[in-house]
Amino acid sequence: MKNVPKSICLFIGLFCLSIGLSGQAKGKYYLSYLREEGSMLYFIKPISFSEKVNMDITFVKDSFATINFSILSDSGGSKIDSLFLENENFSFGLTDHKLLFEEFDNRAWEARYTAECKYEELVKVFTNDSWGLVIFTNGVQRSYKIKSKSKKNIHVINQRVFLAN
Repeated sequence: MKNVPKSICLFIGLFCLSIGLSGQAKGKYYLSYLREEGSMLYFIKPISFSEKVNMDITFVKDSFATINFSILSDSGGSKIDSLFLENENFSFGLTDHKLLFEEFDNRAWEARYTAECKYEELVKVFTNDSWGLVIFTNGVQRSYKIKSKSKKNIHVINQRVFLAN
């Protein structure tokens, strides 16, 4: 082993480091799993819109996406009429939204919902990191803008998942 040139050791070390760094970013922003039929299942870790709204996304490319989100509020029992995910160039309605649970945790009510969208809509919204979530509840519109920290996450996810082939 003492006859191995330093340049080869440096190359191997940098290669291993680059593999480790790409894996860390992947785990920080999203997870991917190989399914039995050979397709990849992706889980996008929570994206924050405010202190009160977080969203996570699960999808298989070229299929439907499941979007789960949590809303914290001072009062419970609100029913969502409709909701839209948007960026500066594109907006679409989330379909089949359902309340998963609602509970009080000593400070606020947390309502957890699930909804669906088409994969193509998901791809379009990831092209721009200025997201908004618009929720209509009992005829009242509430809009939430994405946190600046989550904008970086969206950019990285777009580069590594949607633009990478």
